[in-house]
This record gives sequence, C-alpha cells and structure tokens, in this order.
Amino acid sequence: MPPLRSGRREWEKSPYDYDAHHTDGRIRITVPIILLHATHHELDLSDVGVFVGAHHIGPRIMGHPGVRGVLVLATCNRFELYLDAVHDDAVAHAIEVAAEAAGQPAASVHDLLDVARGGDAVHHLFRVAAGLASAVVGEQEVRGQVRRAVELARSQGTLSPTLDRLATAALETARDVARRTRLGDAGRSSVAVALELVERRGIRWEEVRALIAGTGSYAGTSLAQLRERGCGAVAVHSASGRADGFAERHAVEPLPVGGMGRALAVADVVVACRGTGMHAITAELLAPVMERREGRPLVIVDLALHRDVEDAVADLPGVQLITLDDVGRAVPAAAAEDMARGEEIVLEHLEAFHAEHAARTLDAEVVTIRRRAEAVLERELARLPSEGEVPVEHVARALRRLAGALVHVPTERAHAAGRAGREDEYREALRAVLGIEAP
Repeated sequence: MPPLRSGRREWEKSPYDYDAHHTDGRIRITVPIILLHATHHELDLSDVGVFVGAHHIGPRIMGHPGVRGVLVLATCNRFELYLDAVHDDAVAHAIEVAAEAAGQPAASVHDLLDVARGGDAVHHLFRVAAGLASAVVGEQEVRGQVRRAVELARSQGTLSPTLDRLATAALETARDVARRTRLGDAGRSSVAVALELVERRGIRWEEVRALIAGTGSYAGTSLAQLRERGCGAVAVHSASGRADGFAERHAVEPLPVGGMGRALAVADVVVACRGTGMHAITAELLAPVMERREGRPLVIVDLALHRDVEDAVADLPGVQLITLDDVGRAVPAAAAEDMARGEEIVLEHLEAFHAEHAARTLDAEVVTIRRRAEAVLERELARLPSEGEVPVEHVARALRRLAGALVHVPTERAHAAGRAGREDEYREALRAVLGIEAP
C-alpha cells in the first residue's frame, strides 16, 4: 500500500512541528498521535459520506497491538480518525477496518485519506473543535459533535490517557474561543439559521409537513431543529435506502426510494442535506409536481455544500429556494480580527497542552521511583507486629532503616561519581532530581 498523503492544507501556516526537537529555539515534544482524515475541504461530500457509519469502529481498531487508543469523529462532512500509535502497521490496520465499515476497497479508502502526525494532529483537532476548520467559521455544532465522539470513545473503552487529555484540551479550547471572540455569533448552526429564514416566509411550523432528503448528521440536526420549533409532521427520504433505519431511530415517517416526487407534492418545507454531489431535486422532477400543487408554495432548504438542488428549481413558480449562500448572508460574517484572535487562542492552548505533555514524559520514571519507595516501605512494615501497640523505639528503628534504604543507591552513586571525577555532574543531578544544594 503506498504511503498516505501528508496533508497540510487547513493548517499549512502552523508553526507547530512538534516532532522536531528544536525549532526556532523552542524544544518541541513528540506527541504519539496519528490523524487520518477526509473532509469537505478536499473531497466531495459523496466521498466523505462513505464513512458516515464508521463512528463505531474504534474497538475493532483497538484489536491491533500497536494501537493504544482511538477517537473517531464521523459526520456528514468530515471523517477523522485519531490514533494513539506510532507505527505505520497500525495505520494500515485502521484503514482496513475503516474500509470494511464503509463497504469500500482498502485501496480506495487509502486514497481518500490524508495523514497528520504529532503536533499537526493536535493543532487540527483544536481548530476543528473551535469551529475554525468549518465551512461556516465559528460553527457551534461541531463542538457538540466532538464531545459526543469523545463520550462514545470513552464508553467503548478506546480513549487512551493521551487521547483523553487531547480531547479534553480541545473542548476547553473551543469553549475559550467561544468566550473570548464573537465567532459564535457568525457561526451558529447553519441549520438553525436556514430555518429562521424559512420562518420569514410566513411558515407556521405546527401547521406544515416537512420532508428531509438525506439521513446523515445534518438530517439528524435538521429533525431536532424542526421538532424544537413545533413541527410534528416529518418524513424522510433516502435514495440509498437508509430512510427506514433513520425513521426507526428517530420516530419519523420513512418514504420509499422512488417516492421523492409524491413526497414533494404534499410537503410544505423540504430540507435537502444529502451532499452526494448529485442533484436530488431537479427542475425536471419538480415542475410537474408544482403544477399539481395548484399554487401552494414550496420552501426548499439546500444545506449541501455540493448542491442537492438544481439552480433552475428557483425559477419555478411557487418555489422558494434557500441555500448555504443565503445562510452566509443572513448572519454577520466572522470578522477578520475575531478569526485571528481565535487562532491566537488556539495557539495559547497548544502551548499549554504541549507543556503539560512535556511534564508527563517522565511519568514512567516517576512511577518506578514511587514503586521502589513503596516496596521498601512495605518491607519495613512487614517487620513490625501486625496487631497491638508498637514501641516507639521499634518504629524509630524501622524509619531509620527506611531512610537508609532510600539513600543507599544515591550514596553509592555519589561515591562512584567522586572516584570518576564527575562530582559536578552528580551535584547538578542532585539539584535537578531532589532540589538539594550541597553546602
């Protein structure tokens, strides 16, 4: 299998190459994270869409001995697989599992994925959670998607300590960006803004019948938003045959694969969010439908980046089309200074994360020291009576033996350093490890 592309599209100007030990005078720390990702920035949503059901693959990837942890973020416009691993054979295993879940050949999935490692992967997740890598900058919805992915990984037992710290830091970064900038004002859920535009057309949600075309995460969000507004009559259509499963999970009416035309004839509002790159609603399909509606208007919301609805549909009498372009014009654009400030806040949190990671690089050594001290303590405790009172002199003797045992190795090392003429090195080590300044 050929090597994965090392993509640097979204974070091309990042100064964070933490796999290098020294860059611009700073010590960089290697973080054992590998990111495999496919997003709408590089691919058609139809390509990203093959991973829509892959959120459950973490436990299967954990079956590889080189994988310590897995975090999967799978939405309608991005698939991101974070591995706590360092070897490429673990990457190959993860691709095979993802390909099987997507029902695609491993070679095809391999070609869809970019790879980022170490600091670049960390930086990417921080930007994603903060909404800085979204189609609508500042999008709030993505933070919830990251949080749910973390909760699922934790419940599945695939969240390693390193990934747990990474995810926690990413979500805190997102909250801080929301607190300290106005990006959230511009980045409200595109679904919410689109439905507000529908309301301006005089729609009364409790009186309308809505049709959702698509079954991805945008479809779930759209359904939640419709219900929140009081719309109780909702049907779902999927050209790929997924409507029945979606309908069962969400308690809505499923439509048959060939039932789009009939559904359009009775719907008042259509939310199209398939994102396959092919038009689900064309003028040729809709024109005869509108004639049968006898003047009843139809509002269509197209939430797909690669349009689900043909442009010519907007010219049909009685059709009101709302697109993501309309959504973008309906909310204040993210100010350049807010975007820049958001990126600065991300970098602040990156510095803090890597400082914390650096502080933990000797965790194994600290554990070893503690275990040795505990073993010496247990040995001395075993010499004391297990019941009844213990004379003070016996306790004092045990404590002296404990102290002697703990300083025995450092004392031997001091004598050896003196014999070798390395006393200055020993004094420096003593200051670094124990904080002791010899008189």
